[in-house]
Amino acid sequence: MLSKSKKEEPTEENFGFGLTLVLMSLAFDGLTQTQTDKNHKSSKRDFAYPSMFTNNLLGLIFSSSMYAYGAMTEGDNTHERIFNSSELLGECVIWGLAGAIGQIFIFFTISLYDCYLLTIITTTRKFFSVVYSNFKFGHNFDNTQWLGASIVMICTFVELFSKKGGKKKVDEKKS
Repeated sequence: MLSKSKKEEPTEENFGFGLTLVLMSLAFDGLTQTQTDKNHKSSKRDFAYPSMFTNNLLGLIFSSSMYAYGAMTEGDNTHERIFNSSELLGECVIWGLAGAIGQIFIFFTISLYDCYLLTIITTTRKFFSVVYSNFKFGHNFDNTQWLGASIVMICTFVELFSKKGGKKKVDEKKS
């Protein structure tokens, strides 16, 4: 993010806004992760599907409200374009199914393990997606970007193995 792009120089306003969004995302991830683990342990439920239902219901209400606002104030005709193009409709259905399968995986992982392991899995997936995109679409990383990606992956592996080691020690003390 801090590396200079050849295409477009970020303005101070865009940089600050982008950085604020990233920090807010991390803060909310941390808050929801902690709360999800607390709820999961206190309710002793086997699966996190009630959380998934609530999450999707709130997302549906928010998205529908935003779409309705856009359609009323700006005359957005997105739904007409989607339903008039079988190719676009098919892509939307595939996108929706991929999202549903991804959410099932996320909540299933939370149910079987915890949010911490889910974070490790998600970070690893994002890392490989970025690297794949770099090669597939010719997004040439500069040295700073490669350094940033390497730091993320190294820290992820260190975190994973140090967490495993810590759990073994705790489990050995209990027995």
